[in-house]
Amino acid sequence: MLSLLNKNEKNKKTLKNSKKRAINRSRNKNKNRKSKKLKYGGATLNKKMIIQYGNITLDSQNNPNRDLTEEYNTNLLNKQPNITLQDFDTELDKGKNYLLTLTDPDAMGNTWTHWVALLDANGKIIKHYVEYEGPSPPSNSGVHHYTFQLYDASTLTISSSTLDKISRGDYFALRLNPILEEKQVLAKVVFTIDSSKIKELKKKKELAVQ
Repeated sequence: MLSLLNKNEKNKKTLKNSKKRAINRSRNKNKNRKSKKLKYGGATLNKKMIIQYGNITLDSQNNPNRDLTEEYNTNLLNKQPNITLQDFDTELDKGKNYLLTLTDPDAMGNTWTHWVALLDANGKIIKHYVEYEGPSPPSNSGVHHYTFQLYDASTLTISSSTLDKISRGDYFALRLNPILEEKQVLAKVVFTIDSSKIKELKKKKELAVQ
């Protein structure tokens, strides 16, 4: 009887220790997720970038993540947005050029490149490496995170070639990733589109017009 009680106590202790380990693992995972959200490419985001699609404003500091699924059928997202850059404190910052990228990491296959442009410190476009293309997620392909990122062009070795014979699906892997990996991201804005809701929203819009 005594040995049975000891065995039960031992099982209780083992179960308790297992629960503690599971809780600690969960806490560590959440901690890692939080640190990834705060930083990207090993550097804290510190510049202000405003993306303007008509009356839709995306702000890297005040509204960096926004769901634009309902705006998808308005055609606003098909037009190249206006870019404004702020918080460039020094004359050196103001005299630099900046590389802006817009990619969809959730595209089927490789990361899809929607836009790559060279900007001055005011957000004026100096050169297009890849012309702007609006979002066009396939139906029921999940949530797509369309990601704008800004880099200091003086820290990059940028190829003079544009798309040429490279598809938008291969451009990120062949042209962007090799030069942007581990580089500091100065500003980041993400808008999402849930492809599973696009058809439903389009039908609602059509019915409202009738």
